[in-house]
Amino acid sequence: MRKYVWALMPFAVGWALFVLIPLLAPRTDAHRAWHTVILAYKCHLVGMVTSAVLLAVVGSHDLFAFVDRKLAEREIRRIGRR
Repeated sequence: MRKYVWALMPFAVGWALFVLIPLLAPRTDAHRAWHTVILAYKCHLVGMVTSAVLLAVVGSHDLFAFVDRKLAEREIRRIGRR
């Protein structure tokens, strides 16, 4: 379970940057404010993509381990019947 929490950390950091960058940016003209919002959105997007990839890797690893364990148990039961 802990590895899933770590896989979600980039999403949390991206979300925090998405909220904090516009809040902490100095109040300037509209053009600079627009670039600030775009930067914040890019940070959020990178965090989402990174978390999605990490969750896919961790999830597939767990899925393959589960299937491998079930196949091994089935093989042990089959050999035990002989």
